[in-house]
Amino acid sequence: MNAPGPNETFVYIVAGYYHNFGIRTDGTLRAWGFSVPPGNEATVPAAIQGNQVRSVAAAEKLSAAVLSDGTLYTWGEHPILNCGDDTPCNLCVESNPPSQWNIQPPPTGNDFVRVDGSGHYLVAQRANGTLKAFGIDSRCQVTNVPTAAVTKYAPGHMHGAAVMAADGALALWGRNTRGQAQKTILPCPTDCASPCPPTASTCAKLQCWRPPPDPFPTVVDVEGSYYSTVGKRADGTLFAWGQNMEGECCVIPDVVAQFSCNYYLGAAIVPPPVDNDLYANCDGSTGMPLLTVADMICFNAKYAQGDAEANCDESAAAPVLSVDDILCFHMKFALGQ
Repeated sequence: MNAPGPNETFVYIVAGYYHNFGIRTDGTLRAWGFSVPPGNEATVPAAIQGNQVRSVAAAEKLSAAVLSDGTLYTWGEHPILNCGDDTPCNLCVESNPPSQWNIQPPPTGNDFVRVDGSGHYLVAQRANGTLKAFGIDSRCQVTNVPTAAVTKYAPGHMHGAAVMAADGALALWGRNTRGQAQKTILPCPTDCASPCPPTASTCAKLQCWRPPPDPFPTVVDVEGSYYSTVGKRADGTLFAWGQNMEGECCVIPDVVAQFSCNYYLGAAIVPPPVDNDLYANCDGSTGMPLLTVADMICFNAKYAQGDAEANCDESAAAPVLSVDDILCFHMKFALGQ
């Protein structure tokens, strides 16, 4: 499997179903994992070896990378020979499919900044924030991708999710067998054990379906898993809904800085405990990032009001509040103090 050694360093890694990629510190691509015939997803093609890449994606038997010039390069199994599950393909009626699997080709252009993938389809983002999906369209996961700009997006196995740039709304599309592509609570699926787990129930493995919270919270980041979706609230905590056979919806309760999920697994980076004594944390927030422009606005308001808390340099000479306090605050903000 040729896994990376202890002295290899990366700035970004991504995990797929059979294979993984890492972008080295020099911007070149590294691959490891299984190579399943007829795909060659566990290798970096000769055509792009040594090239710097901006982003890389590992779907089930497909791979893609955004090169340093903004072009998209794809490789792996083609054409895709199955719908990603053991059931017959349900064609996307909205797309007037030209073939049984309605395979959509990779997009062209040199303005791509990111690519991500799961299952048998991938989604690339252009510099203007819009998305272009490609791969199989068996559940409209390609056809129904949002057309407006997004700030965050994530393809699941046969569904997708995105945070819209215009208003921060969460867009969901694609397969919805466990409510993973819907924000409202659905009836218990016919193949689930009765009764369905209620919204307030303890999350546990072998709950075949986990409903979303009601009311549905604002989402600032999102990830798509196998038949479930994970959202990040504004306060930095996670929640998940959809299929929960392996406990994939039982997310950690902590505030997280970054998170990822794929199929039945998830991982998150949990920052150290918040230091409530940070002077630069003027608004007293606890989310991540801790120090934001809101703290600067908070300090400026206190300074304008002559609030004693704006006396950053703790001077006693008149005038107590001066430009030195503004410089002091900006220094503490920059140093995270």
